[in-house]
Amino acid sequence: MLAVLLLADAEPVSIDELIVTLWDDEPIKSARKVVHHYASELRHSLGRTASGTQDMLPDGRGGAYRLIAGREEVDVHRFRDQAHKARAALRHDDEAAARGLRAALREWGADGLVPAGEPLRGLPGRWAAEQRERLRQEHRDAVIECLEAELRLGHHARLIPELSAVAHAGPPDERVTELLMLAYQRSGRPVEALNVYTRFRNRLAEEAGAEPGPGIVRLRRRILRRGAEPHLIGQG
Repeated sequence: MLAVLLLADAEPVSIDELIVTLWDDEPIKSARKVVHHYASELRHSLGRTASGTQDMLPDGRGGAYRLIAGREEVDVHRFRDQAHKARAALRHDDEAAARGLRAALREWGADGLVPAGEPLRGLPGRWAAEQRERLRQEHRDAVIECLEAELRLGHHARLIPELSAVAHAGPPDERVTELLMLAYQRSGRPVEALNVYTRFRNRLAEEAGAEPGPGIVRLRRRILRRGAEPHLIGQG
């Protein structure tokens, strides 16, 4: 219940919505009573945290609950706000954008490029699964935007270890692989760039039964031809 209210960003969440969120399509008979009990326990826990914090969760009058907390007090909102601000600087000030995205990603723990843990870990149900996937996608988007900006700034060799860690941490990701290939190629290591492609192709076939997309295939061919310096290809 706490996660639902925090992600609602101080907006009211109806008791009916809480019931569906907590029990999917199979609520228990005493669901409404249990929701009120959860709210009471949460209010009590907030009260133990600091004096007056129990007022953050008003009584569920009107058939809804809301948790009154500033966005700066919730890690996911801090991440989103910092990432939004950083994106405004992309392209015209990549250094500021990368710095801001790095700060946003640190909300995920350590350097933030690879999450320190799973979002909403241990929470069951459809709502939690949907939110978890949404948060993972938001994290991926911020990581890629950050690394693209830093590659545009010329930090090719420095980014190789980080890009390698990101590539190995999750499922096969074509865009991350493209960026790693570019980092190797621009560091004067085309053989390693081609090896990255081969490993990605093999892993993609093994784990997803799929073939690399046309963009990364074209990048491989350009590296093989040792043609003009590959530039950062578009998002996607």
